[in-house]
Amino acid sequence: MLADTRARIRAFADHPAIHSMSVITLNSGAAPLGQGIQVHALRQGRQSRLRVIWNFFITWLRIGRLQRVDVAYVYMCPIYLLLLCPMRWLLGIKVAMWYGHTSANWFNRFLIRNFSDVWLTSNQSMATFKSANLRLVGHGVDRNKFNPMNERKKFDLVTVGRVTPVKKIEVILDALEKCRSLYGRNYTLNIIGKSTGPGDSQYAKEIKSRINGAGLQEYVTFSGEIPHEQLPAALRCCRAFVFTVPGGIGKATLEAMACGLPLVIASPGAEDFFDYGLEDWFICAEDAHSVANCINKVLQASEPELAEIHQNMERLVLERYTLDKFVDRVVGTLS
Repeated sequence: MLADTRARIRAFADHPAIHSMSVITLNSGAAPLGQGIQVHALRQGRQSRLRVIWNFFITWLRIGRLQRVDVAYVYMCPIYLLLLCPMRWLLGIKVAMWYGHTSANWFNRFLIRNFSDVWLTSNQSMATFKSANLRLVGHGVDRNKFNPMNERKKFDLVTVGRVTPVKKIEVILDALEKCRSLYGRNYTLNIIGKSTGPGDSQYAKEIKSRINGAGLQEYVTFSGEIPHEQLPAALRCCRAFVFTVPGGIGKATLEAMACGLPLVIASPGAEDFFDYGLEDWFICAEDAHSVANCINKVLQASEPELAEIHQNMERLVLERYTLDKFVDRVVGTLS
């Protein structure tokens, strides 16, 4: 399980309205989740898909013998909704689906609409299709980990996420070239993340070739994947965070804002994530010219302007995006 997923699980388990929690996951790591949280890994070694499905139902029987289950909360994997059909129809267990993504294929849309009682996502801009069971609950960032601190800046910009074509890193590179030609600024960029599949690896090679071809190798750094525990420090040593995936914003973007980084978001539909005029600073169109303008505007903001931006970011995070308030909203929705 991912580190941020573990933080969410612990936050749910600590909520006073939740008496017990069992976690079913395909694979589990060595990091403990905390007292009173039972973790059940479905895959033991090299097992077939049918055996994993069998393990799922056996695990449910074992859990059901020990405790009453009121809600099944599925995180970002709609296929589990099919496996939960017997529990939902025969036992009356409420099934909630957290799905926050900029795209959903027809099969996932079908599953979420018809096999979950509640579809949870953060904001309207992340709801890429209509469904009667949609509920907006915001997002949650662990403020014990992601918080502003004054650290020496090593990079002007940072982007975080899997190195894959959907991230449109080439738009950031084009914007850096335009910043150089339009404003005479050679801004530096740190790319945190790795490529996982064959297509992603080819994309990473193309991006590195593009960096060299544009003469940006002195200004762009590939840091690869880093442990989630090291991410706050990696964010704090940068001046701004840039995100060029259209349709909503990523969780890493909110983590960057919680660390005090102004944002550059090439997603005009994501204005509903912000308030207090921050959308006027952070949101731009998806083309490289608009991204370059937004980058330069944020990085060349005056000290009084930056002070106001930081004050409004902190206010927004505390009002909408702390993990505790997110859990309160989800529990209230499911109660």
